[in-house]
Formats: sequence, C-alpha cells, structure tokens
Amino acid sequence: MRDLTHPNLALYLPLWKRDGASFPSEDAHGILCTVTGASLGALDGNRGRLFGASDDKIDISTDPIGILAATCVATISLRGWGAAGSGRILDNGQFRFFVYQTNTSLGFDSNGSNISTCATGSISLNRTYRVVITRTADGTGNFYINGTLNGLSNRTTGTPAAGTAALTLGNNAIAARNFDGVISGLAVYTNLVWSALDVVVDYQEYRKNRR
Repeated sequence: MRDLTHPNLALYLPLWKRDGASFPSEDAHGILCTVTGASLGALDGNRGRLFGASDDKIDISTDPIGILAATCVATISLRGWGAAGSGRILDNGQFRFFVYQTNTSLGFDSNGSNISTCATGSISLNRTYRVVITRTADGTGNFYINGTLNGLSNRTTGTPAAGTAALTLGNNAIAARNFDGVISGLAVYTNLVWSALDVVVDYQEYRKNRR
C-alpha cells in the first residue's frame, strides 16, 4: 500500500495481520473495528479475513467517506458472489462497493441507486485482484483492476449522499449482503482522487510486497 503517511489517508486496515474480535485501524485516526465471524483465512494465496457466513462482517465505528471525493483500494479473492450475487466490499447504505455476479464484475454507487459497473467478465472466482475505485465530489467514478482502468472512464455513480447506515466491510449493516471470500487489505483516502499513474504505482508496490 502506498502513501500510508498521506494526510488524506482516512482508513487503513491490513487485515492479513489483524486478528481478534476488535482492533483499531492502522492510520492516524485509530478507528475502532468490530468483527463478527470473518476469521483469518486464505484463498489463492491471499491471506486476510475470510467472509462467507450470512452475518460475517466488520463494523467500522466511524464513517470517513460521507459525501467526500474518495479513493478506495482493496485486495480481494472470491470464493463465491455473496448474498444476492452482490457481496459487499464496503457499504454505508449510500456508498456501496461490491462484486456483481450478473456481469461478473465490480459495481459501486454513491447514493444507493445509481449503480455503475466495470467491464463484463472482469472478475472471476478463485483469483486475487487488486481493485481500486475513485470518486470525485460530484460522483464521477472510475474502476481499476490490477493497475489498469477497467471499463469506460468517468462513470456516473450519482451525487454523493451521506451514509444512512454504519460503514461495514464485507457486508452491509443489516448483514444481508455478505461477501464470500477473502479481503486482505483495505484503504480509503478522502478528498483525494488517485490518477491512473497513482494506481499503477500502487499495483507495482503491491506486486512487490504481495502477502
């Protein structure tokens, strides 16, 4: 992960080394995270928290995203597509970042209704991906998979709306959209939209230090 000392780093969770039922985020904010299920595990060589049961999730006590411009970075491996074929990576009721079985792709939106997806067929089961989404303050979004822009650029994800539920990793707040697989790391930068070059550099560093 690059820029771990960046002042815009709002949330950093290196789940590959975080055990226990609760822990603080490893950033300047120390946000309390509370785990339900989601024990340490591995898939396709990707070690992190293994989600799969319907109520598996990590509740994040403070939502740093809100309506801000943001960059979200995660390393994921899918065993399945999760509940309703749209297992959540991150969800606050409005900002929803998820895998999407219908298109075998990723999806996200900024207001709970304007879903945008990346290219059909871009995600497969039992493989590991470094995924990045960026969102401007007006809701213009981009998807990147393994260092490369995926799908059309500058997608419409809706005008960002404040979260209506607790920020949750690997599910939604009411435990109805569980992820099925491993999430080994997550970072969120706010008021910072990575460029394509930023994404390439991050992916190169991830490949060099992959766990």
